[in-house]
Amino acid sequence: MAKLFKFILIAVLAISILVACSFLSNHNQSPSNKLLTEITPLPTVPNIDPKIIDPESTPDAPYLQTPQEAVIKMLDMAKVKRSDLVYDLGSGDGRIVIAAAQKIGVKAIGIEIDPELIRESNRELKSAIAQTPKIQDQIKFI
Repeated sequence: MAKLFKFILIAVLAISILVACSFLSNHNQSPSNKLLTEITPLPTVPNIDPKIIDPESTPDAPYLQTPQEAVIKMLDMAKVKRSDLVYDLGSGDGRIVIAAAQKIGVKAIGIEIDPELIRESNRELKSAIAQTPKIQDQIKFI
């Protein structure tokens, strides 16, 4: 029960942060900032070998797949625009990151602690790139 409560709390906080960031970016973004966002490549992040991950860094919350309708609704609620950079903490199989790139055209980074889910995300990304080749340089999973 405590793990479910933690998961729900984290999900609510993540959505709240997305909404707040979206609100702030709508009010603080000048035309020159938009141009920089569009031409700037994704940030460089170090690759971490899954074999050396600390065994104590196992997930505190269970992985639950978000229905595709909810993914689209969350992106709509956050008012994600093409000029945004989306971060998905606890990205699971990458469906939010992939949907954001495919449907809106944003750059997106999925962050996941579970190495198996990162592998699943990369498999889903390959499939998504086959459908929408232009997203190849817009998505990264760490």
